[in-house]
Amino acid sequence: MLAVDGDIDAGTVRSFEEVLLPRLSATARLLVVDLSEVGFLGLAGLEVLRHARLRALSTGSRLRLVVRGHAVPHALDRTGVGAELSCHPTLDAACASAR
Repeated sequence: MLAVDGDIDAGTVRSFEEVLLPRLSATARLLVVDLSEVGFLGLAGLEVLRHARLRALSTGSRLRLVVRGHAVPHALDRTGVGAELSCHPTLDAACASAR
């Protein structure tokens, strides 16, 4: 599980990407990314999530997101990226969906 807080924007996206993508390897069967404490998700962060989804598919991993509040669900819905990702309201729901 990877818990993220703060903003994911052009200034922070490189750090987010450097932590997220290596966790999606052939040996990782499931990665849950908890974005419930993220206050802003910009276009750069959305692109990293899209890339992470593709990496998960290519390695046979499963990627699940925990999204709550307003900012992250709004960004995912408004851009259509949410339809591409497995989004859940709680950590328990994200883990249960992977069983």
